[in-house]
Amino acid sequence: DKVGVMALGGADNMSFTNSSGTWSELSLASSSLTLTVASDISQTRAYVFSFMVSNPAKGQDVVASISGSGIPIPAVAAGRPMVVHSPTVSAGISQSTPWPCASNTLTVTLTSDTPLLASCNPIISLTGLTGSFTPTTASFPVYVTGGDIASPNPLITSWDNAGTLSIALNSTVIGASTHPTSAVQNGMPNVVNFTFTMTLLNPNHGQPAPVVGVSGSMSYSDFSNSPFLVSTAIGNPTVPTFSASEVDASYMTGVSGDLWPLFVRPVIFSSFTQQSTSNPCAQNVITVTMMSSVPIYTACATSVGGTAGSTAVTITGLTGSTTGGPTLPLTVAANFSSSPAWNNTIGQLALVPTTTLLAGSNYTVVFTLINQQTYQAARAPIFALSTYGAVY
Repeated sequence: DKVGVMALGGADNMSFTNSSGTWSELSLASSSLTLTVASDISQTRAYVFSFMVSNPAKGQDVVASISGSGIPIPAVAAGRPMVVHSPTVSAGISQSTPWPCASNTLTVTLTSDTPLLASCNPIISLTGLTGSFTPTTASFPVYVTGGDIASPNPLITSWDNAGTLSIALNSTVIGASTHPTSAVQNGMPNVVNFTFTMTLLNPNHGQPAPVVGVSGSMSYSDFSNSPFLVSTAIGNPTVPTFSASEVDASYMTGVSGDLWPLFVRPVIFSSFTQQSTSNPCAQNVITVTMMSSVPIYTACATSVGGTAGSTAVTITGLTGSTTGGPTLPLTVAANFSSSPAWNNTIGQLALVPTTTLLAGSNYTVVFTLINQQTYQAARAPIFALSTYGAVY
């Protein structure tokens, strides 16, 4: 229960004892103000006084009434002075890249139809951001990039790899707002527009976009975690332009789905292998041409929180030669280490890229194996990427 003295303002506050009244708040649904008349009240004029209360962190529509004692006055309706509008927030979320193993910047934009105040302790929560390789941490940086808040940066919050993130718009954050305080009584700092970015690590394999949600809540006085409506637009209809450092411009362009949060394109790897001779005991020049549907980075993590390991394009199944190891020199080795590891027993060559392999670009390596002296059927080499997941 909250009982105390309520100071009065307004032109006629002195008409009541000590220019104040007694405020009794049994609950947010049951509050009253009791005034003791200090001088005669005339029936021929209106008396004006004011007092200040704090709105709850939840929408409501309350009908107030006025009654009296001493000279009994039946309760009469006195309008709706405590109508509180619950915020409606529109949210948009999109990503910067659909590539496996890439650092992915997600941009979240929020617009409220009602000023959000620090006193209501607003919290914005994201859910469903599943599939990233970013580990759970209590020190996750979020960067404000637009809207009403110019600083501070970064905001440190908690990230859960299950796909959840919550940002508390506390007094430090909202206190840095540039939104006009004239929009709120008494010039209180507030937020209406808010844009922030966060960076997650894409997994090493393709995945469909998860179902992402944005929600909000406020807490004040007797109301705890009172939710407010957030309508969410997932993804960005803009067709992305891929960087020339990652995609061969003649191969493909982006589509609108590429910007849906945590959508990751699958790895589709194609290759063509040919030889120079089928003669027994001859030096056989092998030419391999390969292409990937996504950029292949020189290093990639293979698990949540894992250290990025060096990528190798492995070719397995080149059995039947008499070529020793442990390395095999390449006569054409553009973009690859010139002396990759060679295992003659299983016929495996591990090609190590020295630069990012562009999506849609053909890469050729040439090396020589010594044919065995007896007949064998053509081999069907198998290609794999050591640090990448499913490859098609």
